[in-house]
Order: sequence, then structure tokens, then C-alpha cells
Amino acid sequence: MANRLLEVVVSKENEQEACDIIRKHIEDKILTSFVGEDLVSIRLVIHSAESGDVMKELETTFGSFESFRMLVFPLEASVPRIEEPEEEKEEETKEEDAPRFKILGVSIDELYADVTEAVGTVRNSAIMVILASIVAAVGLARNNVAVIIGAMVIAPFLGPNVAVSLGTVLGDFKLAIKAAKQLSITLVLGVAVSILIGMLFSIDHTVHEIASRTHVDMADIALALSSGVVGAFAFTSAALSSLIGVMVAVALLPPLAVFGMLLGSAHFSASLGALILFIVNIVCVNLAGVVTFRVFGVKPKVWWKEESARTGTRNAMILWGTLLAVLCLIILLGYI
Repeated sequence: MANRLLEVVVSKENEQEACDIIRKHIEDKILTSFVGEDLVSIRLVIHSAESGDVMKELETTFGSFESFRMLVFPLEASVPRIEEPEEEKEEETKEEDAPRFKILGVSIDELYADVTEAVGTVRNSAIMVILASIVAAVGLARNNVAVIIGAMVIAPFLGPNVAVSLGTVLGDFKLAIKAAKQLSITLVLGVAVSILIGMLFSIDHTVHEIASRTHVDMADIALALSSGVVGAFAFTSAALSSLIGVMVAVALLPPLAVFGMLLGSAHFSASLGALILFIVNIVCVNLAGVVTFRVFGVKPKVWWKEESARTGTRNAMILWGTLLAVLCLIILLGYI
């Protein structure tokens, strides 16, 4: 939902200042109530597009106070209905490091919470990727598109990929490394399951759904880049859904499963094409994720992380961009 219920807890002496900050950004009614003897709870319904500025100023002003808390809840409905805020023309800024665009729909805190939640746990992701690989292998072997789509719905690839990009842009390398490790584990498991299936069953590498993923062209690069942009944009616009996860999985799971199946069935030449397609897709998804977050002005909330975030983002873009250029050259030279 686009609306949020925001609850701010401050000390009694800071109540008026907090209310003034809120009213400076929105005109909705504010509800206050006492929490204990010296604390006040301020509640308001706010559109997600307006929440970022309010939360940032409140945290900047009261973040050092031990009593300060800020809670954000999704809101299913409000009576009477809240009108959508009108878009205002943004004033031009002369600051060199100002973001080109404001984040659409969510605050940095909500974005971070949504992405970290989407990463999940290693155990759950491992179970899901094993099941997804089995379903994908069956769909590929039977040339059944519906079953392949079902596998992509199951595949837990959206969260870790977006978390790697977000952690890089925010300078939160702990999140990026955690997500990268989890992604690596799930990918290895996916390959292992696919290889086992290829060894146990007869695989016809000429089946359309398999053969089509043993060749790479520029259209595949465009698809993977679009998937990465959609995955990152979904979190910044509060439009996250399981269908968007399919967009990322479509770039990663089928070629990964095809590679493992063909490798296990000793079709080595064809498996190389599937491997290159997978590498192209993983590079494009991560490059697009970093660029998307950067374009929408996602950056650390604290100044001392900004330099490391800029360095990490620049290095990541150089790395992914260089790999993509090399892969494009390989494709154009007809290596596969």
C-alpha cells in the first residue's frame, strides 16, 4: 500500500518541536498520546512518497536522544480516504553531490528493511532453490513453459541480488557480503541439483527450451539489464510483488539449470553456451541494480559512509561494466 502509519516517540519536552517538523511537511491531522510519564507518542497517516523527508529530519533532530523511536507500519485502509499528494516541481539545486532524482515511494529505512527481509535465511533459500531447480529441470526437459515459469516464481534470487547492489551503494558491505555469500550458496546448490538430474535422466539438448538457452545474443543482454532495473525499482517504488521476482529469476534460473543438466549429461559444448548466458545475466542484473539505486539518489544516511559508498559504487560499476564489455566482445566475435 502507498500509505503508511508513522509513529514517533519523543520526550514530552520535544513534543512541540517534533509536531512542528511534521506539520512543515504534511497537513494531515496528528494524534498524540502519552507513553509512560515522560514520553509522547505522535501518530499520523502519511503517503509513502512524503515519508522520506519527514523521517530524515526527525532522525537528524532527535536521533541522538535515547528516548527517540520511529516506527513505520503499512496501512491497508484509511477512512476517509487519503488523497494522493500532488507532484511538485523540484527546485534546482547547485550541490554537486545532490541526487538527480528523489527516491520514489519509500524512505531509506523502509528500502533497507524491505531488501534485508527479502534476503531471508540461507536455509530457507537453499530449500527453495533446490525445489525451484527440480521444477525448472522438469519444465525444461518437457519443453513446458508453464512449469518453467512456476520454477521462477519459487526461485529466491530477487532479494540477494538487490541486496548486493543496495549494500554497495550504501557502503554497507556487511549486507553486500552476506547477500553475495547467500547468492553463491544458492547458485552452487542449483547447479549441483541440475547436474545430478542430468546424470540420472536422459536429456535431449535439442529441445527448444533447452537449446534456446545455449546461445547468447544482444537481446539477452537487454533482457538481463531490464530485469536488474525492474528488481531495484520495485523496492524504491513500493511496488514489490512475486511477479517482479520472476523477472530476475527468468534471467538466472533457466540458464543455470540448463548448464547443470547439460554438464551432467556430458553435452559439454552446449553447456558452455548456457554458462556464458548465465554469466552475462548475473553481470547485467547486478550492474543494472547498482546504476538504478545510484540514479534514484540512494546513498548512506550518515556522512562518514559516503566516501566508502562512492568508492564501492564506482568500483562495482567498473567491475561489472568491464565484465559486460568483455562478454559483449565474446558474443560479437561468435565465440559461441
